[in-house]
Amino acid sequence: MINSMRCDKICNDVSSNYIIIFLSCRSEYMKISCSEELVSWLAGRKKQIISVEVAVSNASDFEVAEIYLRLVDDRFAAYLTGEKRYREVMADRVKVLLPPYHLQYDDVLRFDLKKKWLFQQITWQGIRL
Repeated sequence: MINSMRCDKICNDVSSNYIIIFLSCRSEYMKISCSEELVSWLAGRKKQIISVEVAVSNASDFEVAEIYLRLVDDRFAAYLTGEKRYREVMADRVKVLLPPYHLQYDDVLRFDLKKKWLFQQITWQGIRL
């Protein structure tokens, strides 16, 4: 697992369509990939930015936290990267905005599109609270 707080250098590995993030604390890296179905679906919707966010509900006796993804436009992405300090990572012609919160990332992050009848849902693998 990789700690999300220490990222020094980001570069693209063109041969395998992965983004590689080098960390200063260890010699580990993280690969981010998107399925071709997701990339074509986003191009059809004219969206290219996915934001990874954390929702916390503390209105009851216990606190519930959940990770969710949403599509954002350029103006809101500028707000997230500027004022909220989200990291912008490019993967497979799609920008992924990662939050500055302490999340645990696996070595490979995978974003995919799940279709069920008329509904589409963006799924992820490799991110945990």
